[in-house]
Amino acid sequence: MSSRQQGAPPVPVHLGSPVSKRELKCQLGGDGGPTGWDATPGQHQASMRYLDVVGLRVKYKGPGSDDRDAASIRSNNPIPKGCPVYYFEVEIINKGRDGYIGIGLSRKDVKLDRLPGWEPHSYGYHGDDGHVFNGRGTGRPYGPIFTTGDWIGIIYNRIEKTLTFTKKGFQLGVAFRDVEEETLYPTVGFRTPDEEVAVNFGDDLERRPFKGDYEAILESVMSNLHTQILDTKIPGSSDIIAELVFDYLKHHGYWETAQAVGEDVLKGRNQISESTKEESMALYSATEYVMGGDIDKAMASAEELCPGILDENPSIAFALKCQKLCELIRDKKDDDAMEYGRQELTQSCSTSEDRVLMEKVLTLFAYSDPASSPSGDLLSTAYKTELAASLARALRKHLGKREVSTLEEMYRQACVLGELLHQMEDPAAALINVRIFVDEKGA
Repeated sequence: MSSRQQGAPPVPVHLGSPVSKRELKCQLGGDGGPTGWDATPGQHQASMRYLDVVGLRVKYKGPGSDDRDAASIRSNNPIPKGCPVYYFEVEIINKGRDGYIGIGLSRKDVKLDRLPGWEPHSYGYHGDDGHVFNGRGTGRPYGPIFTTGDWIGIIYNRIEKTLTFTKKGFQLGVAFRDVEEETLYPTVGFRTPDEEVAVNFGDDLERRPFKGDYEAILESVMSNLHTQILDTKIPGSSDIIAELVFDYLKHHGYWETAQAVGEDVLKGRNQISESTKEESMALYSATEYVMGGDIDKAMASAEELCPGILDENPSIAFALKCQKLCELIRDKKDDDAMEYGRQELTQSCSTSEDRVLMEKVLTLFAYSDPASSPSGDLLSTAYKTELAASLARALRKHLGKREVSTLEEMYRQACVLGELLHQMEDPAAALINVRIFVDEKGA
């Protein structure tokens, strides 16, 4: 038998914290995770003859004379591929005669008449000596022995490809690295009479909560992943990041700050011409007029900046005219509104989408408080913001400019890549939402 592994003391796993629905989803990796033992007699006749399975409890009833009497059992379902951090717990109900209980993971094709870790593609932590085993009958010292009343937590970190065990809430350190198997099953093995365990696969935490704090485990993995991302070095990153920041500031009209970045960080290599400033300020003014409800000035400013822009974009032009009518109705200028509607809207309404929008605008006449009517969203800041953005996109396209800055384009691409990785069941993708990550880190 071995004593506790030498080195730093074990890290306590906080107990009792509730697992939220978000963490639970990560724990199970969606539907199809382990929910019980695979006790099918026909499939595992050799091992099942020595095991008594009742629900989530398993008891060894074999002779236990030598290693040939070992018997193991696997979960009914594998750990889901998209699950980034899988955790389950095994309680030692009775260590039996000698406590030769092995706990770990194995592939489906591994023999069950052997303890976990004795065969290739099998990993086990054994209670009689505290050793861990992987693919051979000889183990190596790892942690303390475990016995009746103990409970062992198993942390399978698919992101870092590691397998770690805990005892009564204390992490014992990484037991196995480079765990490459694509599909693994929770597995427990027995060797001497009266050994008995009960498992919690985490499939019903309301009825059977974990004793260990899975949420804290998950948060630790997430923190490590975030740190790894932030610490990633980009070749020539100083200039690249400065260029991205400069481009973003210039794109959105933060001239003084952009100029400071250009001079102080980029050593004067990037300059902003007066014509660029004037062009961007005119574009900004057009969108601000929309937000302020002065549609005539918005349209005039747009035409001055890009002659013919409204003829090129009739749907935007019609939406702007509808917005002017909304503003007239809101200001109780009913006569002007009716005249404007007859002269402008009826003549320029040309598509089915235009007609739907016009009918929605005209319903505002029926309400004393148009803003609180069913069509009141036409007067909201959110609607005006989108209308202003549509005009800005059209103006930038006409001027041959990008719709968004390079930094924003990279952000969009990162969001799409994150979604694709999630669809491909990449384990790290389940813990990284690019939008949330950027918001939390203030990037």
